[in-house]
Amino acid sequence: MRVAMGMPIVDSVAGEVFTSHVIAACAISRKHEFAMIPCLNTFPHDKAREQIIEKALEGNVDMLFWVDSDMAVPRDAFELLHEALVSTGAQMAVGHAHRRGYPYTPCWFTIQDGKTYQATAGPEASPCEIASGGMACNVLDLNWVRQYMAPPYFYQGHLPDRGYVWEDWFFCNGIQEAGGKIIGVPQVRCGHLGERILVEDHNASVLRKNHLQIVSGNVQSGHIKERDSNGWCKPQLQD
Repeated sequence: MRVAMGMPIVDSVAGEVFTSHVIAACAISRKHEFAMIPCLNTFPHDKAREQIIEKALEGNVDMLFWVDSDMAVPRDAFELLHEALVSTGAQMAVGHAHRRGYPYTPCWFTIQDGKTYQATAGPEASPCEIASGGMACNVLDLNWVRQYMAPPYFYQGHLPDRGYVWEDWFFCNGIQEAGGKIIGVPQVRCGHLGERILVEDHNASVLRKNHLQIVSGNVQSGHIKERDSNGWCKPQLQD
């Protein structure tokens, strides 16, 4: 299997996360044919991602492993995401990560009854379908993309019927409109580097609360605590 790691880079890769990228790349290269597809200082973000996916498609890559340059990823991230993708029949599998700044909340979302909800799950939970999960750490089946999707794959800007959209939402929506499925994989826990602090499971809640105390003592953190029988937290409605 031919695997590529696609990485948009702004200026440089920080030392706090660089080692994790190298280790993950080495782990992939031990089992698969591997290539690195970086894109340096290309803006806006949709242009960088479009360049990466076009190069991967032209290079006959089977699986594209998206890793943002500010993301710390587990050594076995690709294998866990790929295994979940294959076992569930999904077209994209997404690792768990928090935003690197306020509100330090998870990046997964679901849609229920036309409303967007935040989703998260502990590492003991099973993979589950989501509507969007960002592009910071995920595995994408490019053979399916070749068959069912068409460029532009990414777009960031205003749409007549939806207002302003980000490139990750646009792409995730495109997968689902083409009949594909996206899953969140709770076993892949990533760290997001923000202001030289890795936002991870153990500190995301504290960072959120500290920020709220500074900004306003009256704002609720919206921290999700309730979990369903499968270990997934009950969704939090997004404003």
